[in-house]
Amino acid sequence: MQTEGASGRMTDASAALNLSQRFERLPLTRYQNKIFLIIATAWLFDSIDLGSLTFLLASITAEFGLSGGQAGLLASYGNSGAFIMAAGSFVIGAIVILIFGPETKDRVLEEVST
Repeated sequence: MQTEGASGRMTDASAALNLSQRFERLPLTRYQNKIFLIIATAWLFDSIDLGSLTFLLASITAEFGLSGGQAGLLASYGNSGAFIMAAGSFVIGAIVILIFGPETKDRVLEEVST
C-alpha cells in the first residue's frame, strides 16, 4: 500500500513508522534487562513493605493499645527511614567525591579518560 509522505513522495506504509514504533521493534539489551530486574526487585520490596504495614497496622494498634496519632507515627517511620537513608547516601557520596575527585581538578576530558 502506497501513501503520500510529508515530502510529497509516495512511500510504503509499512516503512513509515514513527519513532515510538521504531523503538518498540528494538530488542532489549542485557544492560536494560539488568536495570529492569533491579527496579522490579526494588518495587517488589516496597510493595511488600506497604502491603504488610497496611494489613498489620490495625493488629499492631490493637495489640499494643496505640492511639490514632501513635499509629500514624508508626506508619510514617517507613518514609522517614527512606529519607534518612537517601540523605545519608548523598552525604557519603559527597565525601567520596571530595576525597577521590581532586585527581581530576584542572584536567581536560582527554587527560582524564586516558
